[in-house]
Amino acid sequence: STDREYWVHPMNETSEETSVFNRVQQLKEYPDRFYEQFRMSPETFYYLLATLTPRISKMDTQMRKAIDPETRLAVTLHHLATGSNHRTWVEKL
Repeated sequence: STDREYWVHPMNETSEETSVFNRVQQLKEYPDRFYEQFRMSPETFYYLLATLTPRISKMDTQMRKAIDPETRLAVTLHHLATGSNHRTWVEKL
């Protein structure tokens, strides 16, 4: 038998679908899970975000709203860290 800290992780208790941005915000509260997803601490993530934001920011168009830099970075780092795509990640969380 494995000792578990949670039966269901607090982040997963609500069944409503949340955006990648909201998941990143939730993960900040759980540094171990944040590290599992991005292979870096929240502090390093936000340092990298501040450094890269000017290069990865896009403008909204009449057709659609641009993906924010935090979400772009989160999806990219998660893919690089795990090899999975963003849909798999959001469904898994």
